[in-house]
Amino acid sequence: MLLFFRITIAPNPQGMSDQEALNAVVDTSSDPTWHQISNKTIIMDNSTAFLNTFTVDDPTDFTENMILEQINVVKKGNTYTFMFLAPVNEFSNNQANFNTIINSFKIQ
Repeated sequence: MLLFFRITIAPNPQGMSDQEALNAVVDTSSDPTWHQISNKTIIMDNSTAFLNTFTVDDPTDFTENMILEQINVVKKGNTYTFMFLAPVNEFSNNQANFNTIINSFKIQ
């Protein structure tokens, strides 16, 4: 069982407004091993967030197909990226754990 969680908090590139950063994170991955299966807007800690879900079929990194959920929030000059990764057959069983992690964060 491989479960993976990562959060990245980075300042927006110099001179880039929150709206410009938001437009940049809404663009989906160009990695050919990532195949988008859904995208939607959600609310996370009273902030608009963008949830993109992908299947990942990268045999150089994984022995089985994976599901990756990526959540992006841009607020006050920072971009927050949350990533959750698990095997396709285990992802839904771990969704409650992922939701607990997400709901524990305060975006400031």
